[in-house]
Amino acid sequence: MSDKRFVVNKEGIFDNKTKKVYLFVAYDWIECEIYEVVELLNKLAEEKERLKKEVENLQSNMMESLGNHRKYEKSLEEENKELKQQLDKIPKNIKEIWLK
Repeated sequence: MSDKRFVVNKEGIFDNKTKKVYLFVAYDWIECEIYEVVELLNKLAEEKERLKKEVENLQSNMMESLGNHRKYEKSLEEENKELKQQLDKIPKNIKEIWLK
């Protein structure tokens, strides 16, 4: 498992990335252990990283698909150009009958 981004110390929650300590103010109506909060923060940080990688993979796949699409489109354009050249070689009177 990866290093935890958030850890509990006596002063509050320490963020390893920003190197800052975050203090919590306790209210009577909050019934949550600080360790539960830290665990949740770490899970969310891990989920964020996983989603970030997933987005990068999706972007990479999209760019690859777009490149493939452009290659296919270019090949179709070239094929269309060749067909038009072949069509131009057909005598006009035959072409008129054939295209009706």
